Amino acid sequence: FAYFIRTYAPSTPRNALRYLPLCFLFYPAWVVMFQGQTSFLVLVMYTWTFLCLKRGRDLWAGAFLGLGLIKFTVVLPFALICLLRGKWRMMVGFAVTALLLGVISIATVGFAGALAYLHLLLDIAGHSANPAYATVRPWTMPTIQGLLGALLGTHLQSVWINTAVALV
Repeated sequence: FAYFIRTYAPSTPRNALRYLPLCFLFYPAWVVMFQGQTSFLVLVMYTWTFLCLKRGRDLWAGAFLGLGLIKFTVVLPFALICLLRGKWRMMVGFAVTALLLGVISIATVGFAGALAYLHLLLDIAGHSANPAYATVRPWTMPTIQGLLGALLGTHLQSVWINTAVALV
């Protein structure tokens, strides 16, 4: 990320990797690495999407954005914004990549596995207070849903908190 985005930094250093040590001082990056999350991959996909958009390569920008679908809850809102702004070539690249990833996923886990995953996501969203999902506590996550859940969780039902998150 630091290497690719350096030309868009406020002041470009002569040494191409001068910003790299600063990246290692960013505490959330250490947490992501310690937990083995895929957030860095999504960051790189967003970076390549940004670079392609800056260079006028909308089709490739959409393809790289589509590769970020491993965290679809982060990528889909941005894709919706691009769709509403009429970035049609970007949406073609995004759709082709999403379709390819969908085919690979179904080939890997089967159609029944994909449906079971969708059912699980819908069940978690609809019944977040269920003890079976106790390891997924939204109020412990650094997200809008986590913030609203921590502030309003004792006063509002989860359906209203989810609605507020969607509006935000």
